[in-house]
Amino acid sequence: MRQLSCGATHCCLLSTDSVVFTWGAGDGGRLGHGDTTARHAPAPVAALLGECVAMVSCSVWHSAAIVTVPPYLTGGIVYVVVSLLLLLLLLLLLLLLLLRPPSSFSRPPACYYYSHITTAATAAATTTN
Repeated sequence: MRQLSCGATHCCLLSTDSVVFTWGAGDGGRLGHGDTTARHAPAPVAALLGECVAMVSCSVWHSAAIVTVPPYLTGGIVYVVVSLLLLLLLLLLLLLLLLRPPSSFSRPPACYYYSHITTAATAAATTTN
């Protein structure tokens, strides 16, 4: 075993021969097997067989693998499997941000508050004298 990464409900294991195994909750396709089936034992990810996987990572809703590409000098490819639910929530949030009306509330500048306070203090001082 080269690396083990665990999310909230699933895990990824990278073996010494660059085979990626995943298991746990499969909702949203986060295991990378092309379905949403939960796996109770480590199963190899077929899409990454034969690839030179450098690192794996799990989070709550996704799994990721960094795959190096020959000649191993300029970088590689990052494969990410994201839950469909998370993707829909992010798209909804983006849509809400883009469609919200502009804010009609504008705050007066800070000098307004200062001048208002000094005017009130001056008026109070002149009425007491």
